[in-house]
Amino acid sequence: MLFAATACKKPKPVDPITDRPAPEDSIQYDGHLLNLSIKNMVGDREMIFKTSLDSGATYYNYLGEPFQIKRYVYYISNPRLISTTGDTLSLYPAYHIVDATQGIYNASFKTMKGTYRELIFAIGVDSARNVSGIQTGALDPFWGLFWDWNTGYVMATFEGTSPLAPYGTFFYHIGGYAGEYNAVRPVSIRLDEPFSTTDKNIDLQLTADALKWFNAVHPISIPEVNSVVTIGPSSKKLADNYAKMFVKYEIQ
Repeated sequence: MLFAATACKKPKPVDPITDRPAPEDSIQYDGHLLNLSIKNMVGDREMIFKTSLDSGATYYNYLGEPFQIKRYVYYISNPRLISTTGDTLSLYPAYHIVDATQGIYNASFKTMKGTYRELIFAIGVDSARNVSGIQTGALDPFWGLFWDWNTGYVMATFEGTSPLAPYGTFFYHIGGYAGEYNAVRPVSIRLDEPFSTTDKNIDLQLTADALKWFNAVHPISIPEVNSVVTIGPSSKKLADNYAKMFVKYEIQ
């Protein structure tokens, strides 16, 4: 099923970036599990990485510029379900590292019994967690996705090689959690048909397309934009683009 990322159409839409989730211990989970999986693709092709042991695969962006992928990692945070009655259910764990080199990402969430029409989450880490001191779990600096206390977390990383890039490589390390160059982006998955967690577990698979980094909103050319490791106009454009990378869902 194809979908477009849209804003929640409610009088007071839930924002996974600024609205704090309900505390986990305040929720009475009595429904079946939501099993979420995320498959990262490059257009309609499998994502194959270039490593010291594998030459990888060559892909082409919208300009026909060739590239190979070495690293593709991003955060998703504060996932929530919106019911058909407009109620919001916070899902835990709240923070996840999606590392495409590890294959399909899988996570399971406890739910409350109900019928749900929408899944929302953020790409990146909200400002509160960026300034909350040393974190654990997915937010532990051990994972190499934390810059410093001023710039916070790296929301998404895309690294690769291209014969059109200076020195043959490109690096997109996207950070920034506040102000003009905030790189955290909301995602809304609105379902054509709601699902119920009352009687069975639900398997929801999302597909993310890495090609969206290059032209979903702003055109990005590898020879012109090949090293983004600081907060600024280029990081903002890339964040606008990756906000659109979730292109398809399937429910079982």
